[in-house]
Amino acid sequence: MVAFVFVMTWYFSLAISYKVEINEIGEVELISLRRRVTIPSKKIEMIEGPHLPFGFIRFRLEREKAYLFAIPRNKELQQILKIIQKTNPEIKFKNLTLLF
Repeated sequence: MVAFVFVMTWYFSLAISYKVEINEIGEVELISLRRRVTIPSKKIEMIEGPHLPFGFIRFRLEREKAYLFAIPRNKELQQILKIIQKTNPEIKFKNLTLLF
């Protein structure tokens, strides 16, 4: 039973994204070891940051949630979040402060 719980936890942790990219038409791509999720920035309802200086950033989509492990004060991530905010002005940010 312990092995089953360990394997299931490991399997789901492989879906946590470690890299985020945005293309010229405003689609956000979250890359993990298990999958690649491409999301139009208009479909993102809310982005929630961690309470600590590093951790999981949650992207709330229409029917699911996607997680990114990152440092919110990273300059490249901040630029991507600004682009998302420009393409989707209705988006809500929680526990995230955009630096520029």
